[in-house]
Amino acid sequence: MKLNSNNPSVLLLFLLTAGAVHARRCGTLITDECKSIWDERYDTNVPTDLTRGQPAWQRIGGFFTGVIYTYDVEDAYSKSEVTPDNQILYPTYTFLNITVSGTRVYRHKHLFRFGIAAPSSSVANFRQGYQAQCDSVAIATWEKDGIAKNLRTICSDDSAESSEELEEGSMAYPIDDFGITFEEILKPKPSNEDEDDFSSVAFADTFKCNSAACPKITVIEEQFESSKRVSFEIAEMSRVSEEEFIALVNEAPYEYFAGEDDNVPVPTNTGCLNEREDRCHTDRIICGAGDPSDFCLKNYPAQYDKTPYEDEDEDVKPGVVAALVIFSVLFVMFVIFVVYLIARINQTVRSRYFFARRMLETMKVDKSLDKFTAEDVASEYQRLKDKVGRDNDDGEIDEDSMYEFLSTGELGYMGWGDFGVLWATLDRTGSGAVSFLEFCSYMGHCWKEFNEVKNDGVGHEENGGDVPQEETEE
Repeated sequence: MKLNSNNPSVLLLFLLTAGAVHARRCGTLITDECKSIWDERYDTNVPTDLTRGQPAWQRIGGFFTGVIYTYDVEDAYSKSEVTPDNQILYPTYTFLNITVSGTRVYRHKHLFRFGIAAPSSSVANFRQGYQAQCDSVAIATWEKDGIAKNLRTICSDDSAESSEELEEGSMAYPIDDFGITFEEILKPKPSNEDEDDFSSVAFADTFKCNSAACPKITVIEEQFESSKRVSFEIAEMSRVSEEEFIALVNEAPYEYFAGEDDNVPVPTNTGCLNEREDRCHTDRIICGAGDPSDFCLKNYPAQYDKTPYEDEDEDVKPGVVAALVIFSVLFVMFVIFVVYLIARINQTVRSRYFFARRMLETMKVDKSLDKFTAEDVASEYQRLKDKVGRDNDDGEIDEDSMYEFLSTGELGYMGWGDFGVLWATLDRTGSGAVSFLEFCSYMGHCWKEFNEVKNDGVGHEENGGDVPQEETEE
């Protein structure tokens, strides 16, 4: 069988191979389903916005003002449970702006202290009139679970600026439908000048709406050292409009808040209050920190980190694999059978032609095979036995004698494979010898080959045969 591109079996194998490669995609009939079916992290149609399906993020944004009180009481969370003697800092006027914008959360705070601290105050350097601005940014993640990753908080006061690097795991997350907690874990630093003694400091700021409309929020800011809570701040803050917020800040009698035009900057979706670039969370920095927004993909592709949750090629289903294996085995067996069958047919044709040619070299009767009489066949069978020169006890031609006879003609030795096919057809009874009836039967199957050989002039005297030229039919 000639194997080429026009062969149906080759074409079928090609189609099967191409189909198997194509089927490696997830979600096809023969492969496992895509992860995006049951895991929204893999679904490109699900946005990474924090407000998606998270009521707390939707409610908490806005402008708020209020007074924060700081205490060192470890177990009290409500202002009603503490007394002025518990305060360790001056009360702090706080102007808070929280803006949730797509994948980002901005927190901006204006702070200044007033009043008189309790006599037991242990932080004397936090003086009356202390002023500060603090900026924080948190970004969504590819988890799409409403949890944001906190970036470092940058604070500038009227005398210095501070910024602490955060540990991995500093997250902002909804605690319910009304509140958000921002956890900031500072990188450990040596304590008491002992490089082997590290202290761990963490802050947890919780902002919780008092109702669905969120006209007020409760603010609880806690500080921990080595997992021990050492202080907390609490405040009730009221929601105001942006115009009211700006007016209230500008009424504060402290020049540090005012810009060059004596108006405080109040960004709602920028990285910092202070315009100095060296202290801002710029878009480049935020995108480089892993912001999964389309904005970062479009504007800062070099900094953009692609999602780790992408549907990949899936394995073919076990049942399909088994079916393909069975089909492949059957297909290969079929191809082998077809090749064998074609080879056997070719062997049969060759053996018949070889037999017809050798017989015509010895035959005296010059007729078409379909015109042979019983006497003609008997005569040629006897001539064959005479040519062979020996037979068995029953007067039949044995296998070795037949092979020697066929291999002494003009075509030379007959291949054992072809002779095996010939002999299996001649010796139908499997007796090891060819009887007259078996010879007749085989001659009846070879009439086509006999005529082809006869038309080639084989058997004529001029070609070395026994048939006289003048006896041939026109």
